[in-house]
Amino acid sequence: MNEIIAAAQMKDWYVFAGLVLTLIIQIVRKTPKLKNVWEKVPEGARFLIPLITGAAGGFTEAFASGATWQDALLQALMGALGIGMTSMGFAAALTDSPVPWDGGAGGRPRVKQGPRGPLPPPISRGGAGMATLALVLLLSGCGVSWPKVVEHCAPAPEELIDDVSNVLRNDPGPLSDRALDALEELAKKHGPSIIICVVNDIIDALTSKVAASPAEITIVSHGREFLKRTGTKVEP
Repeated sequence: MNEIIAAAQMKDWYVFAGLVLTLIIQIVRKTPKLKNVWEKVPEGARFLIPLITGAAGGFTEAFASGATWQDALLQALMGALGIGMTSMGFAAALTDSPVPWDGGAGGRPRVKQGPRGPLPPPISRGGAGMATLALVLLLSGCGVSWPKVVEHCAPAPEELIDDVSNVLRNDPGPLSDRALDALEELAKKHGPSIIICVVNDIIDALTSKVAASPAEITIVSHGREFLKRTGTKVEP
């Protein structure tokens, strides 16, 4: 369960991606030459477009960063929620805002005439949209939940190994909260399990050396303290 919770972390960029996706969909819907593409999608299935797009973004980012395919699938789900639902929340909120986003200002649609006079306005979607957006923003800001046990560590990119090593090396004295925050930021981007694996691999590599430098001793000490503070162990 801890591994699932750790893997299912939303990324900081999901909210921004949701806003960009909202603008892109609106451009497609309102541009005459692109409008036909949107209208070819059945009305009851158009909500799937932002969800599928968000899921694809979450899966691609996780898989490219070296996550296992199981973790990548979890990130696809979080992408669908964090990007797709955020996009729909933005669209609903803008519809009911003073901006004439999708009709008149304040969510009042442009009056359409029916056979017996003006047609009644549709039901407002703003309340549900704002609630969804608030929930997604709250989840996006959650801290990192470090897993208790990590298995099957995948090879990490050299750039990520360097980033983790620099955090552990440049922290004077005992492992500080600032260094832990820096590692949490890396975990939000690449996944907590990957950071745990990188720290463990760095410790194993440096402790196997015959003569370690003072900087390398500091890295090992901070790495072990990090694993102790997060309560994590790596099993082969």
